[in-house]
Amino acid sequence: KSIDQTKSTLQKIKPKIIVLNDNTFPINRAIIQVAKELGIQTIEIQHAAYPIKAKLLPGLGADFVYVWGEYYKKTYEQTIRDDNSIKILGYPFKTTFNNELLPNKKLTLYYFAQGFQFQDIKNLDRLLENALYLKNLSNTLNITFKCKLHPHSPQVLLDKVLPHIECNPLEQTMENAINDGDIFISFNSTALIEAALQGKKCFQLMNLPVESDNFEELGICETFLGLNELDLHLTNLFKLDRNKILSKRSSIN
Repeated sequence: KSIDQTKSTLQKIKPKIIVLNDNTFPINRAIIQVAKELGIQTIEIQHAAYPIKAKLLPGLGADFVYVWGEYYKKTYEQTIRDDNSIKILGYPFKTTFNNELLPNKKLTLYYFAQGFQFQDIKNLDRLLENALYLKNLSNTLNITFKCKLHPHSPQVLLDKVLPHIECNPLEQTMENAINDGDIFISFNSTALIEAALQGKKCFQLMNLPVESDNFEELGICETFLGLNELDLHLTNLFKLDRNKILSKRSSIN
């Protein structure tokens, strides 16, 4: 029924091209399928950092995939696409390097806690452990700690984290969070890349048993495999003059 309704709608609109931000949701897959039947070309724009070793679900159905850069173009070429159907769009979001620190401003650390809906419940325990550890560390270093959950976090993650950690409202925009924070920590969130592109100080905390690229190897930000080594690094940073703490900016290759 959904496919029939989609087909009826597209026959009325008669578009020449359809642009999608992903093909992971059923409705978008239905649109791609119907578009192929009607001879309408489809384009999917890369919407997240896809791990090179992971199975690539995005980009399987659309006629063209527009990616952020050469790295992801090669990723698709090695797996499921030929060169002619992959176009480099660049990073499609606004970037403004407005990161000056006020002399007496108290620094704010954000932890982007991702909810892996289809992963083991033990990963949720680790996310909570990370949040509690970083909150205590922030208190020790006299930093304001804030935790932001993904807006589509599963209820099981909310039930796990919210009783123990006060989190920012789910409706908070990413732009607001990045403007508000100075230091950002996450596992492999695309938001970490966005923050790095805004010149913020970012760290990848790679302590979850989930397939992910090493952001440091990609030139995005420094990567740490555990809380202890991240703790040591941040503690050493804050032994420096506060005006130098964020002087080493992230640089995207």
